Amino acid sequence: NSFIVDFKGAKLYSVIFNEVQFERIVSFEKLESPTEIKNTKFEGAVFSQQVNFHDVLFYDNIFFQNAIFRGKTYFLNIISEKISEDTTNGKEKEFTFKRAKFQNKTYFSGNNYIELNFSEVEFGVKGEDITISFSNAKFYENIRFHHCDFYSSINFENTTFEKLVDFHGAIFCEAQPFHFTDFSEKAIFANVKFKKEVQFLYCKIKPDSYIRFESSIFERGLEISRSNFRRNINFWDITIDKEGEQEIFRNLNNQHYKDIKYIDDFGKYPTKEVAMVYRQIRETYRIIKDDFYAQNNRIEGLNFYEKEMSVYLEEKRLSKTKKEEKYESNCYKKIKRDKIFYSLIIIMVITIILWGCYKYFIFYIILIISFVLVLVERWYKNKEKLKSKNILKQNNYFSFIFLIIGIIFYLIWIYEAMNTIHYFVISYIFLFFSAVFLYFYQERDRIILWLNKNSNSFGTDWVVGINFTLLIALISSMIILSMTPHIVFSFDTEGIENFIRTLVEILNITEWADIKILNKEPNTWQYILMFFSRIFIGYGYYQTIQAFRKFGKS
Repeated sequence: NSFIVDFKGAKLYSVIFNEVQFERIVSFEKLESPTEIKNTKFEGAVFSQQVNFHDVLFYDNIFFQNAIFRGKTYFLNIISEKISEDTTNGKEKEFTFKRAKFQNKTYFSGNNYIELNFSEVEFGVKGEDITISFSNAKFYENIRFHHCDFYSSINFENTTFEKLVDFHGAIFCEAQPFHFTDFSEKAIFANVKFKKEVQFLYCKIKPDSYIRFESSIFERGLEISRSNFRRNINFWDITIDKEGEQEIFRNLNNQHYKDIKYIDDFGKYPTKEVAMVYRQIRETYRIIKDDFYAQNNRIEGLNFYEKEMSVYLEEKRLSKTKKEEKYESNCYKKIKRDKIFYSLIIIMVITIILWGCYKYFIFYIILIISFVLVLVERWYKNKEKLKSKNILKQNNYFSFIFLIIGIIFYLIWIYEAMNTIHYFVISYIFLFFSAVFLYFYQERDRIILWLNKNSNSFGTDWVVGINFTLLIALISSMIILSMTPHIVFSFDTEGIENFIRTLVEILNITEWADIKILNKEPNTWQYILMFFSRIFIGYGYYQTIQAFRKFGKS
């Protein structure tokens, strides 16, 4: 075929193709017996069209230095072996592609028993999506990708590295998966820059092997939650860009799933729940944190503890948002499903209006019966849930107690047994606290995470603790002073001194006897507000002290 340069079945020993330009398709495929290439050089060669190395046996030194592959390139089912034991200048035999350029679809597979050198190679072309695959290849000797530029995502699925694989100084420009990739001895990712997502999914390292990411930069997150990276792993001096992580979270919350590779594991599996992505990233940070703690590196470990808890807070916020969206989307279905409950609510509202207008005792009786029926209907509707979520066993009984008391005072106020507004106020106070306790119970994890983040950044920043404490004290002082009768805010020396004195009084949580505000006894509401303020101020003190001890905690 005049359009093909045909080396099928050839035996090329010590042949030099340096600087040769192959303008046609080149084939080194197997004929009756495999093509054999030994001690052959293709340095600076240019393959303008497709080149096929199917079922080729490579022996000893093979050089593709500075070669350019512009057409489709196939190194399929190849075997590279070292058959000559002698070495030149003390160097082992090498299969090298140093500074080569693969500018079209490229496929490597087979068993390789010679050291491979891909240092300074360019895989792909900037701005183009080109398939580069090492899928199902096995490398039994060292392989190096030093300072490579990976302009396309590389397929390493089911690739096995039996010895060293070294990506030192490489740059991955596109999202990069490592799926079912086995690192049997040593894997080096030192000083590597990942510009987009990177995921190690179901990868495996042996008990005596190790994988290292020293000084690597992850600009858009890292996901290793489902690989067995539990030992012999090093993350020293890595950088995970916070803005890249936040961009992932924003896309998750806005349902821009096509911009997130983690949502479906790079298209390998169906789209998963958004919360699962948060859990995977959180688990990644936990693994990294535990690795630092195992090395007694508390400084870096605390940084990733903060990241882990921050992601957990984002996860809780997302779960609340999703519940609200689900509630809104199912509003009509909910009304239809709970028509008895909403019918009773409508009856209660109409009865209250009729009672206010006509004062017929029958309306009051109907109102009480409606209240009771609402409680019974809610109990019956949720009795199965209540069996597993017993409010007494879960210490969530105060919201129920306050609800009952609030309803009783409200009914008393409606009946006007005591013609006073006090019962109305008291009823709403109890109903308010019922709602507050119920909210605290349902959002307890999210609340404590939010408080930990904003009171000392999860135990890592004592300045945040001081800011939190002073902010609570300042707000409390302003409110308490504004509740003092006949007070005038003034910016003269006396006014500033009085304000500072009040501020110190509130910050002094140990003093409760003879409390005075500007030499006056606080009224009931001021006293209650001071009580709650000092609880949060005491919490602020504790969090500040905890942050001071961050490098000394066990």
